[in-house]
Amino acid sequence: MRPKTPFKPYSEAEARKQTILILENELRSLVAFPRLIPKSLREEIAEILVFEILFGQAYEIKAPDKFKERFGAFYPLYLLLRNSKIWLKIQKLANKNSGAGLACLKLLLPLLYDLIEKYSKVTEAKIKELDPEMEKLLREFEKILQDTFLPRRFSESSEGFSTSSNLSENVSAFLQLKGSQRFLEMLLQKLYQQLESFVLELEANLELFETLALLFPNRNWSYSVKELKKEPFYIHLKMLKRYSEFFKRNSELQRLVDFIGRQEFEPSNGQIHLSP
Repeated sequence: MRPKTPFKPYSEAEARKQTILILENELRSLVAFPRLIPKSLREEIAEILVFEILFGQAYEIKAPDKFKERFGAFYPLYLLLRNSKIWLKIQKLANKNSGAGLACLKLLLPLLYDLIEKYSKVTEAKIKELDPEMEKLLREFEKILQDTFLPRRFSESSEGFSTSSNLSENVSAFLQLKGSQRFLEMLLQKLYQQLESFVLELEANLELFETLALLFPNRNWSYSVKELKKEPFYIHLKMLKRYSEFFKRNSELQRLVDFIGRQEFEPSNGQIHLSP
């Protein structure tokens, strides 16, 4: 499935349907990659982000306690993310170009998963250097992380998870601690920087980004973030700019392209013969 560019306005029901299709096709391999985070939780996190970012729909948390119990450490990070400047930028970018929105999601999801799973050692050292008071918050957050990944919470029951833990209460208590917001912002700082840099490149070169998607429609270049990371993005853009300028200067090439385009839509009368 390849979403249109930009996304048209969807009803909530249609947006949810399209979200499921995107998860099953566009983001399937990314979400399925084995991690400490249970797969069902990875899928639901991805579903929320797709629903909000690509379709501009506000995800309503109707039962906060159940949401905290289900998502654990993701809950406080999600609250900060959805109120950040970069979140709004990505939403606006996705509204202009669906491929660019998918590219941002392909970068955001692994960064978020990694943050939840692997933050401790590097971040712990930085927190101790900056503010000794943060160490207590670090320990409390680690407890929430451990509870988030408990296998017993993800049983095969009809609810999909067990509510026997006090995870919801622990998350609420953590958010009431002095300095918790600053602590979470520190955790998200690197993620913000990486997203900001990527979004700036896409915004500055959105037209060329669309060209890439047109050149490789089946390859789905629009979110090949790993390939973009192998080589600075500007190198690919400069190459496209050179080809574009060459095309503009070559009137014969333009005539040939126009001719081919007409033949695609005009029924042949059988009288056209092309020489070798």
